[in-house]
Amino acid sequence: MTPIRCAVLGTGHSHALGKLNVLRNFPEWELVGVCDPDATWRHQRQQEAAWQGLQWLDEAEVYDDPTIQMICVESEVPQLLPLGEKSIDAGKHIHLDKPAGTDLSEWKAILDKAERQDRIIQMGYMFRYNPGFDLVRQAVREGWLGDVHYVRGGINSASDPATRERLSHYPGGIMLELGCHLLDMITLIMGRPEKVTPFLRRDGQFDVTMQDNTVAVLEYGQAVGIIESSLLEQGSQDRRHFAVCGSEGNIVLTPLEPPAATRPAGRMCRSKTSRATNATWWNWPPASAARWSSLTQKSTTSSRRRRSCARAGRRSEERSRVALLTAKANLTETPQTTGCTKPAPNPVHTSTGASRSPQHEWDSTCLRNSSHPRS
Repeated sequence: MTPIRCAVLGTGHSHALGKLNVLRNFPEWELVGVCDPDATWRHQRQQEAAWQGLQWLDEAEVYDDPTIQMICVESEVPQLLPLGEKSIDAGKHIHLDKPAGTDLSEWKAILDKAERQDRIIQMGYMFRYNPGFDLVRQAVREGWLGDVHYVRGGINSASDPATRERLSHYPGGIMLELGCHLLDMITLIMGRPEKVTPFLRRDGQFDVTMQDNTVAVLEYGQAVGIIESSLLEQGSQDRRHFAVCGSEGNIVLTPLEPPAATRPAGRMCRSKTSRATNATWWNWPPASAARWSSLTQKSTTSSRRRRSCARAGRRSEERSRVALLTAKANLTETPQTTGCTKPAPNPVHTSTGASRSPQHEWDSTCLRNSSHPRS
């Protein structure tokens, strides 16, 4: 298989190193080089060990090289849309990290331009390729839960002063930077809300003005969703969660990476051993037990592999690889159209633990914005 020639544009994003490692180390890709128009970031990265041995390029070299098919845009958030648009103008497919800027009209214009030029835009929302969220979405889609009336999720963290200073310039604070992952998921599952009420607070005792303790309430016709995102919680990784509650049952995903879904007995699909869980509020139809057991058994294998990657310190690299392999599958195995309405399915994990994307596993439509609602 001929590797796809690609380049990294921008290096200031928190996901940049993970994407670099994927493009640099796996045979599906041929990394031509790295470019950062920001002189400060370029100088900093050139001094870091992880960024050594790379070919550093000018912007023109990236855009004008006809052999470069895909550009991975990994700048800080304010530069994501401008650099993404330049890449589309140059005729490249792009992997654009999240969130897609702060101007919806500008983002829509770029999507329209990509559609006209038959280019693919893939967003860096890795939960779209997470087997735990695949299970949650399937449970809702196939009606296992009955009528969904409540969705809740929490994704918290803690950070150093430098990160707070950088994020203080974003409207929405930590909700834009981190909460966007779960806002993306709830929108994929529930659609566009009728009303959104934000609570954006600054409760941390720091010198910066960042909104670091946030909640969003999303109202639908017969349901409500609550997403929380805070930058004040220590050791929050294992407590990140996403739950969907319906008239016939509920499903809870926690932690999110590696994913673990709770079923009525309180057993976690990431392990064969029982975990102490208070599940007295579960109400799951017996008819769905066989389907659930089959799916959680499949999910167990994937979760074990993800835990192994995490223990080796490779979680960021692995999730980046899964997302980028999705983009590669679209470039090599599907027609180059951009009007897709469904997300690409999760890549198949082989017995060796490598992610592969056989042609029959992919829809005939490509990934433009991972089927996120355009408006």
